[in-house]
Amino acid sequence: QPAITYGLRGIAYFELHLQGPKQDLHSGSFGGAVNNPAVALAKLLAKLIDDRGRVQLPGFYDAVQPLEDAERQMWAGLDFSDANFAKQLGVDGLLGEEGFSTLERRWARPTFDVHGLWSGYQGQGGKTIIPAKAGAKISFRLVPKQTPETVAQQLRQFVAENTPPGIAIEVRDLHGGPGLVVDPHSPYIAAAQQAIDTAFGKSAVLIREGGSIPIVAQMVEQLGADVLLLGWGMDDDGAHSPNEKFSIQDYFQGIRASSHLWYALAQID
Repeated sequence: QPAITYGLRGIAYFELHLQGPKQDLHSGSFGGAVNNPAVALAKLLAKLIDDRGRVQLPGFYDAVQPLEDAERQMWAGLDFSDANFAKQLGVDGLLGEEGFSTLERRWARPTFDVHGLWSGYQGQGGKTIIPAKAGAKISFRLVPKQTPETVAQQLRQFVAENTPPGIAIEVRDLHGGPGLVVDPHSPYIAAAQQAIDTAFGKSAVLIREGGSIPIVAQMVEQLGADVLLLGWGMDDDGAHSPNEKFSIQDYFQGIRASSHLWYALAQID
């Protein structure tokens, strides 16, 4: 089913670097006397989100706008099944912020995720150490009105208030960008609908996307221009995963749709 994307989430991406003792220590000789950076990291990450799927940064939800009923109803009418989605992902159930559907959580709610962790001994067999360092790569997906700068301030304050004795934590800001929603009833989206109808032989549905393209919001802000977000990939293409794929058929249909789009845009007064 072809789709036109009228909204993106933003992102605020960070690295956490924890330093404990000046070097790795023997856990038998020093365990119980010093703080373990790996344990401190695990506790900190656990504090960032609660069992209801809510991010625990103070003020994090202040700028989050509720989803309009018309938009919620439009998404509820899409051909989407939680059971099929879970099967496609290879999991036995879905989890997220309470009180929202899976599509709402993916497209219109902010989230927190851990992307990588490191600490201590990683080789074969055992090595009884208290590691000197620990680290994590984390990000927050943002919705329109939230800004990565504000979230960075909230995270740094949270980390400062939750740093245990014997541990130093550095927050490194890697990258970020705001989310964006465009008018789904704009003439440009109507032109895209017409082009997709012609190329694919079926109508496109209107969706948001949970991913982030920071430059899109910058283009709208700097140029004052409307944007169109058209992608020809499928949910099961495995974006950002090993063996990511893309259908050759969708590739050529996308080319045809793009050519029809230029014609349709030229008809707009």
